[in-house]
Amino acid sequence: MGYYWTQKARTMAAALGLTPADVTDVLYSAAKLIMPGTDAGKPVLLLWGRTSAGRPVIIALRPDDDDEDEDTAIVDYLIRSVYDMRAYELGIFTEWENNQ
Repeated sequence: MGYYWTQKARTMAAALGLTPADVTDVLYSAAKLIMPGTDAGKPVLLLWGRTSAGRPVIIALRPDDDDEDEDTAIVDYLIRSVYDMRAYELGIFTEWENNQ
């Protein structure tokens, strides 16, 4: 599965001190919670997970519907945003982890 970073996601990750490797940890982790959500009013998949260092983050993905764009021709999903889990999200995620 291919992923393409939007500039917004790159900027958000950098501002949080997250590296592309941190995000990749979550994308390819078997232990992640996938939920529907929205980003800028558009439907996305939210991947809730932890980096290899244990940092809880959420990544918003949107299917790449533009097969004609040369930059994303072999991409399945666009990484739309990346952010740290808020306290209530971490509570939900921790409960989910404990029930796996």
